[in-house]
Amino acid sequence: MPATGGSARRRLRRCLRSIQAVGATKILQRQRVFHPGRQNDKIMHLNAWSFSAGTNTRISMAETVVILGASTNPGRFSHMAQLALLEHGHTPVPVNPRYESIDGIPCYPDLESVRVAVDTVTVYVRPDILAPMIEDVVRMNPGRVIFNPGSESRKASERLASEGIRVQNACTLVLLDSSRFTI
Repeated sequence: MPATGGSARRRLRRCLRSIQAVGATKILQRQRVFHPGRQNDKIMHLNAWSFSAGTNTRISMAETVVILGASTNPGRFSHMAQLALLEHGHTPVPVNPRYESIDGIPCYPDLESVRVAVDTVTVYVRPDILAPMIEDVVRMNPGRVIFNPGSESRKASERLASEGIRVQNACTLVLLDSSRFTI
């Protein structure tokens, strides 16, 4: 079923009306997004809301996402995730010591080098590679960490949860495609 089907549009309109009722102005971006196996659908992505109560504060719905284990190989899921994050209006921050940049985006050699506020860390490395970096993830204090299939680690999950960091065992690509990515 296309993402812009009638019921999806009705839900979006209801959501917009309820948000407008509290004084918000909607800002929508229409994009063409390619979905393999389906015809190209117009997808509406909610990028930001501008609230007019008092001051004009702009709250961005886009997230800054660290991709731990980023790759230049188009066949790797981490590379596909970087492209999908860009398509959905998020800011990917690739981390891999082997690369200086990936598709024109600066790539950081380690988590300590990342000097921006991070909303999400999406993990594409094996648990044994992640183990020495888990304290760096804790220091970043992201809103959540997504363990993609094959990267799950009970020990890392428990450590993150003990610091109040939300943990998800999920596929970033599926979360993005099903509109369940945002925190």
